[in-house]
Amino acid sequence: MVCSALVLMRQFGIVVPFCFLAGAIFLPSKKTIPVLFAFLSLAIVYFAFHWYELYLKSILSATASYKFSGNLKLLDKDFYRTFFDRMNVRWRPQLITISIYMLPLTVCAMPGHIKVNSKVKNLALFLTSAVISILISYNVAVQTGNVFQDMSLGAETFYQSLNDIYGGHRHTWSAGFLVILEIVKYLGLTAMFFCLASFIVERDRMWRKCFSSINVFILLLFTIYILMLFVTESFFDRYSIPAVTLALTGFSILFSANKFSWKPGIVILMLFAYVSVAGTHDYFTVNRIRWGAYDDLRQKAIAPGKINAGFEVNCWDEGNYGWWVNFLTTDNFDYLIQYRSEPGFKREKTFPFLRYFPLKRDTISIYRREGLADTPEE
Repeated sequence: MVCSALVLMRQFGIVVPFCFLAGAIFLPSKKTIPVLFAFLSLAIVYFAFHWYELYLKSILSATASYKFSGNLKLLDKDFYRTFFDRMNVRWRPQLITISIYMLPLTVCAMPGHIKVNSKVKNLALFLTSAVISILISYNVAVQTGNVFQDMSLGAETFYQSLNDIYGGHRHTWSAGFLVILEIVKYLGLTAMFFCLASFIVERDRMWRKCFSSINVFILLLFTIYILMLFVTESFFDRYSIPAVTLALTGFSILFSANKFSWKPGIVILMLFAYVSVAGTHDYFTVNRIRWGAYDDLRQKAIAPGKINAGFEVNCWDEGNYGWWVNFLTTDNFDYLIQYRSEPGFKREKTFPFLRYFPLKRDTISIYRREGLADTPEE
């Protein structure tokens, strides 16, 4: 029931109980009750989701961003043309993202394979994996936005962040960090391909274990979810979270018999943890200052419609009904909250703060349109 409730949060969630049903079919014995239970769960989720969308249709406006199910035309040629076009663009970034987040685990599995294989086989597998990694990912960007973009963890949605043409880069862009990401990209792909290739060529593997009930469930769910990413109109890095989770789970089960060496994985995991913790700290700090600066102007009787503080602030619109206020322009705004000034604005107030990723001092400011009367005091 928990699973049934969770899948209602997003479309296509019906695939979870469907894959649960497929996994139950592969149980070695006493599968009747699990299959019946899985089928019942599938039916409950389907009808609950159907009711949920009927409810949404009754309360949402025609301009709402929610995409209702039932719009996929599987017999339409345009559907498949769009599907393959998006797949051609997205499969490489998706594979790169998965391999990078699997790196702490794959480097732990590599020593076990290296000890089992001969030196010649290890060299051949490594070179093959490296070449394939380069061919697949050369000139393919590591980041797809928007949760992890440049050195910002958490989407930055200032006017400046989404319209930045100063030097062609966002505020947190770093050439050195891009080089590091490129190295991590090739390491992640090479390590993943090396482990998978080693698994395939090792003759003592019991391949029947690959088709256990849990493996079928994970593999089927992973495959269908990846295919769904080629259907959606938008594509962001946060969409990869379920795929990464399933890949990590499947890899752990598949290589459970391996002898892992945890030291290299722990080092990489600590670096990941630093980026996650420090980046999250910066995200909350930036947004705390953003909302504080907005509140500072509101305390001075500045109308909300005159303040451009970015997506969250402007589109929240202090709780008024609606979901979009155009923050992608400075027209009709008298005040701007972001890192740097824009033509026609001058700095009124600054909010310095300390970033942890990267470790440096930064500043968010309130900018007032030139020629505008001074902000009234409280």
